[in-house]
Amino acid sequence: MTKIYVSKGTAGEQAGYVLNVYTSCDHGCKYCYTKQGVFRHLSAQPVVPRTRFKDVARQLRERRIDSRTRMDQETPILLSLMSDPYNRKELSYGHTRDVLTLLLERGARVSVLTKGGRRCLRDLDLLCAHHDRVAVGATLTFITPSDSRRWEPHAALPRERIDALRILHNNGIQTWASIEPVLDPEQSLRVIEEAAEWVDAFRIGKLNHGDALDRLYDKELPVSLTEIENSVDWGQFGRDAIALLEGLGKSYGINHGLRVAMRHPLKPGSKLTGTRVNA
Repeated sequence: MTKIYVSKGTAGEQAGYVLNVYTSCDHGCKYCYTKQGVFRHLSAQPVVPRTRFKDVARQLRERRIDSRTRMDQETPILLSLMSDPYNRKELSYGHTRDVLTLLLERGARVSVLTKGGRRCLRDLDLLCAHHDRVAVGATLTFITPSDSRRWEPHAALPRERIDALRILHNNGIQTWASIEPVLDPEQSLRVIEEAAEWVDAFRIGKLNHGDALDRLYDKELPVSLTEIENSVDWGQFGRDAIALLEGLGKSYGINHGLRVAMRHPLKPGSKLTGTRVNA
């Protein structure tokens, strides 16, 4: 999609509408789902801008996603699902800033999700000017730098992502964090604690489709994702995460995969805290 579309299925938990700013991503995450399924033909493409501004401007002007679907102006548009709006190429293209300007100046609500850390701060002036209609989120997976480098080699390190959230929060911008995928439950709980002071809301998930990702990445993976997925007591993790967030007084949502897993008993042989990714 080169314009705004309705997010369907479990992806709709992140946002009602989506606009994918780039063709793909250069963070190299070894758990990335976009290399399978509907976006697999795009993941191997060079990272280049893909937004058709004329089409998006028409959607905003007419307040329609398409001829059959009206656009609710209060529903946020997520940047992005199949790419990171603040991937490394954004430093040279500046495409995300152009997209944000188009959306915000036409009254849209926008939600950003990134692993780019401080890269988003280049647009701090724009975000501050429209702080009442924008929220910026970070995907937080690890607290240990070595694990982050092993699994997401070109993304910003965890501390940088948290630092960016701190700066955004202190400038009056709503912040949120996506705790998914979960590869090490202990680290996921720790990163929630570390970031909580500067995060307004959390979305908590799990690791999904480990077997498919194992086949996709083959020998590239530091540890089998199937092994991690099957070894974690997701119900216990979910309860621990909820207790932590409620103790911290934080708003949160539980993604579909984790909600389902929390209704099922522990699998035989599962471990309470899961397989450590640096084992």
